[in-house]
Amino acid sequence: MDKKLIHAWDLRAKIFKTEREAVMQQSFPRVVNDYIHRLHLREVLRILPDDKINCLDIGCGYGRIALEIIKRKNKTFVYGVDISKVFVALFNKSLKKKGRAVVGSLTNLPFEDNKFDYVVCIVTMMYLESIEDQKKAISEMLRVVKKEGKVILIEPNKTGDNIIKLFGFLPYILRKILKKKKVETFGIAFPFGRIDTLVEEKGGAMIEKKGYPFLTMSLLFILALSKISKQLAIISLKIISVLDNALPFPKFSYIVTYIIQK
Repeated sequence: MDKKLIHAWDLRAKIFKTEREAVMQQSFPRVVNDYIHRLHLREVLRILPDDKINCLDIGCGYGRIALEIIKRKNKTFVYGVDISKVFVALFNKSLKKKGRAVVGSLTNLPFEDNKFDYVVCIVTMMYLESIEDQKKAISEMLRVVKKEGKVILIEPNKTGDNIIKLFGFLPYILRKILKKKKVETFGIAFPFGRIDTLVEEKGGAMIEKKGYPFLTMSLLFILALSKISKQLAIISLKIISVLDNALPFPKFSYIVTYIIQK
């Protein structure tokens, strides 16, 4: 595992602990991060059944998603894996008897074959820059999920990511304006179609792909509006959510949700 990346995530965990900024955009205002958190959670919860299942949360952090899963799907046991030992400790402290995390890498998951009913991986593959590592990650997710099990993958899409970040200029400006402490963990966005190709190559089936084009096209406006009126930003995001649910085109979306079946 990349020692510099591990150190950066350990540092983020120590600074932010169980705050949103620990695992989400440090430059975005809280109202936007809260919305994106709910979006992530909604996509996971609509796929997970209410039955007794076990689920793996890859890149689990402090348990941002896992904690919400066990509240709403109380028969679910959530395993976690993260490269940061600090996050793993926070996860285990928070989930107690409803979950268990271990230190490990996405390219070499420390679990046996066909163990999990569902695998959740949210903005974690983005830290694998090489194609070979990306192939290993998809292969590992498909290895540990049961036959007919599903992988819920949410990752940045390169075109949409460039739109909302103005090719890297926006995060820099926001950091200067907000004057927030920044721990850089970098990450990439995937060219449209890349993940589809990786999944097909490794024998998985892409059964759904969903985007959020209205969030993408409106995000710069929402970021500015949130500085003027938090309430107006919330109302605008509610409208955007309705539009994105009606027209979930993925090609120019900032993030894309992939539902993959083994």
